[in-house]
Amino acid sequence: MTSYQWGSYSESDECYGLHRIHMVVYPPATSSGDRTWLRVWRAWPIVGLLVGAALYSLIAGQLSTAPAMTVAVVVPLAVGAGLAVRVRAIRSQVAEVLTLTPPRARFGHPAAGLIVAERLIDASARHRRGELDDAAYRRDWQRAYDYLRGAARGATTPSAPMTS
Repeated sequence: MTSYQWGSYSESDECYGLHRIHMVVYPPATSSGDRTWLRVWRAWPIVGLLVGAALYSLIAGQLSTAPAMTVAVVVPLAVGAGLAVRVRAIRSQVAEVLTLTPPRARFGHPAAGLIVAERLIDASARHRRGELDDAAYRRDWQRAYDYLRGAARGATTPSAPMTS
């Protein structure tokens, strides 16, 4: 998974030749701190499991099994609940797309999610090189976000994402 200012993108080949595209686009108005909290919250199920296992292994020698297990379960759950409260106002605004395409379909007619991702990745690269100013970068980001939010509600046709 590759992370960008606007969100994240990953592409992989799955079983039976399916091609998987997973893209997350944060609302352009969110601060970088809020985006960081969202990233932590999204990763917490796996990280929390690892934290719980590490806690258990660290305190199992000092406490009996039941209290050690309780601490190893309660601490990650409490942190996860705290993270959920911290991001509750913005987590429902995140645009997320998961696309599975059949074998060879991406070479003929690419999925709309792939087109939007390519345009956002290109805009990010041009912005880093100084070829795209902040206003134009935010405009492209907003356009992609609006398209994906509309597509999730069925309001946008996938044939023409982010047209000028």
